[in-house]
Amino acid sequence: MALFPQHRHPILLKAITPILYLLGLSLITHSLFVDHLQLGHQRLAYFSLTFGLLMTLGWLTQRHRLRQACAFVSLCVLIVSPLAHPNQHLPISDTYFLVPLCYLLLLRGFAWPIVSSLAVLTACFPQSVTLSTRPFWEDALELIIITSFATLSLSYRHRLYAQIEKFRRESMTDFLTGVGNRKAFTELLENIDTDQNLRGDYALLVLDIDNFKRINDSLGHVAGDQLLTKLTCRLKQFSLKNNTNKINNSPSDVYRLSGDEFALVLHGDDLNRAQLLPLVQEMVTHCQQEYRVANGSYFTTVSIGIALYSDAGQQVDLWYRNADVAMYRAKLKGKNRIQWYDQRLDEEMIRHHKIEQELAFVLNKKQLSLYYQPKVDIKTNRIEHAEALIRWLHPQLGMITPDEFVNVAEKSQQIIPIGRWVIYTACQQAKAWFEEGRQVCIAVNVSTIQFLYDDIIDVVTNALKTYQLPPQLLQLEITETTLMTELSRVTDTCQKLRAMGVQIAIDDFGTAYSSLNYLKQLPIDMIKIDKSFIDECVHDKDSHMILRTIIQLGHNLDKKVIAEGVNSQAQLALLHQEQCDLYQGYLCSPPLPADSFYQLVHQYPLDKKTA
Repeated sequence: MALFPQHRHPILLKAITPILYLLGLSLITHSLFVDHLQLGHQRLAYFSLTFGLLMTLGWLTQRHRLRQACAFVSLCVLIVSPLAHPNQHLPISDTYFLVPLCYLLLLRGFAWPIVSSLAVLTACFPQSVTLSTRPFWEDALELIIITSFATLSLSYRHRLYAQIEKFRRESMTDFLTGVGNRKAFTELLENIDTDQNLRGDYALLVLDIDNFKRINDSLGHVAGDQLLTKLTCRLKQFSLKNNTNKINNSPSDVYRLSGDEFALVLHGDDLNRAQLLPLVQEMVTHCQQEYRVANGSYFTTVSIGIALYSDAGQQVDLWYRNADVAMYRAKLKGKNRIQWYDQRLDEEMIRHHKIEQELAFVLNKKQLSLYYQPKVDIKTNRIEHAEALIRWLHPQLGMITPDEFVNVAEKSQQIIPIGRWVIYTACQQAKAWFEEGRQVCIAVNVSTIQFLYDDIIDVVTNALKTYQLPPQLLQLEITETTLMTELSRVTDTCQKLRAMGVQIAIDDFGTAYSSLNYLKQLPIDMIKIDKSFIDECVHDKDSHMILRTIIQLGHNLDKKVIAEGVNSQAQLALLHQEQCDLYQGYLCSPPLPADSFYQLVHQYPLDKKTA
């Protein structure tokens, strides 16, 4: 499908132009035939019919050189009369004034209509030219004026249309990346919708760069623009390599819909998931390779939603909506994902929309609560730590997990007041247990948004002061993503928090590419090994070795190490063997309400064997 279709002339003009051309050509040919017969040139009369045949052939052919050849030979037919009969000349008929006009319609430019008018004058030039041959000079002047006026008018028209087409292309081109913008994408959808000869199927990929706002905030908008340009080049390379859609010689099927959102249209005779998935995975791998921006290296990920045109009942509006819904779902599931559209997503998005609406009122309606998952000391088998996990109990939607609403809260920055509520509530609960004789250090997950855009030091200080809680009973867990965003600022904040006595832990350690580079620079107390390293550590030697390395690294840096997602005795035995400090997981308990957690602390056998 053409990205920039040619300028559409009015339908009436399209229909009338060939009719006028053929009508004028018929009149010219008839006049040549009749004039030659009147002069007694019967052979030339029949020979002049070739003028009309050649000009008709020139109009019908699409080959430019053949059209020029037909025009040239037809000019020779015009001037053959004075060469064959120098004592006679053709009268200047009114129909001969149509000759340059026909050449204007047949070929663009000044040369052909001017040359054709000179050929007419040559054929009609009298043998004896005197000042008294006034009719000839008047007709000749009139022919030259008509030719010049028509040529200039048509030339102006062509230039005007060319300028309009240029402005139109620019209005449909993204200035930064050079690909089609949303307007061009909309026109593409309209063309697909009206295509009566549709063959095969179309796949629409909607891509969104993950965490692009943070890239702009940390590296600057110039670096962000460089990243967008380089990513677009990679998408175009992928499109040209794999796309079978060559309708109307489309130069590109990549479109930039908004700041960091792109669309890619693929066409094939038999598109399906099995055929597309390897191609899309190849594109994702290509897009995630190193980018050289702002005199440094940077890596980024993309979230992709895919929808087939046939699955939308060949309704383009629904087709785009399906792909957009799939992309949005990929973002909600944790980003860096490929999500196909299916009907289940509609139900999920209805629920998500309801969650998004209700999120603004969740604190006022007091629908949030904290659950606590025990962290067990592997050596002593005592529960002295817990992780506070937020839960949302909605009267209509039921229990809503953090996976469903945290990303929405981060996007709308509702996570900041919610994060403050979590810190205050956790401090209040830790103080209550402390007064009952149990010192349980509660860990709170702090969102990257809250850590960077809220005054986290002031929030923690006020919470500790409000409940008179010893600071060592509060721990903040931050992800590696937070660390990589603004290292110097994060480091300074962590130092101030530790100086207050608050503990700092790195959550999901090992899931980001730059973990080891930042680990030695950060003032932290604990490393949490991501669940992905625990799942296969018993049966997979490589996972076991990675686990051992992380534990030894943490101990060498004088940090405590905790394993999350421990669900079996075999995993616990291996952790005990490798001298890991703490563990949490369903082997001990799932997250519990505060009362149930406190009962578990009392009931948990202090002398239970760990292996």
